[in-house]
Amino acid sequence: MLKTDAISYLESKKGNGNYLKEVMPYFDNVQDKLKIIHVAGSNGKGSVCAMLSSILKEANYKVGTFISPHLIEYNERFLINGKCISDTDLVRLTEKVKKVSEDTGYNLTFFEILTCIAFLYFYEQKCDVVVLEVGLGGRLDATNVINNSVLSIITNIGLEHTEILGDTLEKIALEKAGIIKENGDVLVYGPECVIPVYKAVCKEKNARLYKCNFSLVNSDIELGLNGKYQHFNASIVVDAIEILNDKTLNLYQVLPSLWGLIYDSACKRIETAGTNKKWENRYKLFKELTKDKVIEQIESTLFPSSNGNIKEQSWNKRT
Repeated sequence: MLKTDAISYLESKKGNGNYLKEVMPYFDNVQDKLKIIHVAGSNGKGSVCAMLSSILKEANYKVGTFISPHLIEYNERFLINGKCISDTDLVRLTEKVKKVSEDTGYNLTFFEILTCIAFLYFYEQKCDVVVLEVGLGGRLDATNVINNSVLSIITNIGLEHTEILGDTLEKIALEKAGIIKENGDVLVYGPECVIPVYKAVCKEKNARLYKCNFSLVNSDIELGLNGKYQHFNASIVVDAIEILNDKTLNLYQVLPSLWGLIYDSACKRIETAGTNKKWENRYKLFKELTKDKVIEQIESTLFPSSNGNIKEQSWNKRT
């Protein structure tokens, strides 16, 4: 199979289907062997996935990212530390999924095949964590074949695909809330009118609900992504980093006593993602979070010419 053959096959499978759950056991349910951050929402989920992936990469994790749609090449949907899947791996995995789909009689659709490829690729490549973007909705989305997630994130909700998801914000939020897992954690944005929907689902699933505190909305931090609304997205990311730190990713331990730097990374790596800009004078350390002497040592190491003149930004940590 050539890449052109693989693309032709993929594009011939567009349509609706719900067979991925039946097919994944043939691949040993590798999706449930990955640490997944699952991101749904009407607006901002692409930006949140990009920010999270950049930060986790900076923290020395091997990060798989599955996003949609692509701009030019299908390879763009499957990233590891920002690098696209090779043509060779894309074709090989397409053939692999195609064979199982045809042999079992489960006629996987376009997005189901892509999602399956993502799981196989990230598992083969031994990714430490996977940032998984929902395609449409949440409850019935192919990505929701996963049984567990390290964290579910639901960004802003708006009226979209109303013929499929429902004609009110509450109905759409309920579909998005389908990614919340039993005994899991979910971080949500809003608007306020849909919070009761999330609370009800969390109560039913014994899940923990976190509301974004929008700590960066009124800050003067300059983000590389244009638009004031990106400060809302960045706020979600900062909260997500803190929640993840309390779980199995142990972000506090990336370097000794580095919550200040990790928080800074959650803000400023967004600005420098995809560039080679120097750190000096582009980061703000948030010493209010850590009074440890090690922060002073880090500052002098990372910013030797700053003479301690690094602007500080206060932040109210989640309680």
